[in-house]
Amino acid sequence: YFVGVVVMVNVASITPDTPDDDALRLIKFNRHLVEVTQTLLENPITARIRTKGLTALSFTAPWFETYEDCIEFSRAAYDTRHEMGDWLHGSYGTTCFAVQSFAAGMELSEYQRQLSAYRDSLGMRGDVHSTTNLAIHLQSADNFIKPSPEPHRLSGAYFNEDEWLSQAISES
Repeated sequence: YFVGVVVMVNVASITPDTPDDDALRLIKFNRHLVEVTQTLLENPITARIRTKGLTALSFTAPWFETYEDCIEFSRAAYDTRHEMGDWLHGSYGTTCFAVQSFAAGMELSEYQRQLSAYRDSLGMRGDVHSTTNLAIHLQSADNFIKPSPEPHRLSGAYFNEDEWLSQAISES
């Protein structure tokens, strides 16, 4: 997990002003950290941190891997929550999956089908934050599928921003 944080900080430190040699050195170092994390996850002794490591890879690997590989890390992070009981980090995998699958150009009806399954599963566990997050992604996809006069508004079958906002304000 710590490795993932180091990779995120190092990658975020690369700016347009970073000299090319320094940027390449940081990218190679971070790529090596991702490989080390993958190796640790295959070791039975370190398997207890599997969900956290996969979650870290889900967030950091897009800098070094294809979206297809990153999507698999995200799915694996969600799936390992059953083995490890790490529901928090498993739900992070669904967020990564939602963002990466959309960015990779997954067909929208398949995207909605898979996200709906994740949302339903997390909803049965009472995970309000993750189900709301997935509902936002589902509604965004729905806005692409069904054109509306206000495509920027998230209001439809999956999520209604007006209802959510008024509820969030009343609860604060």
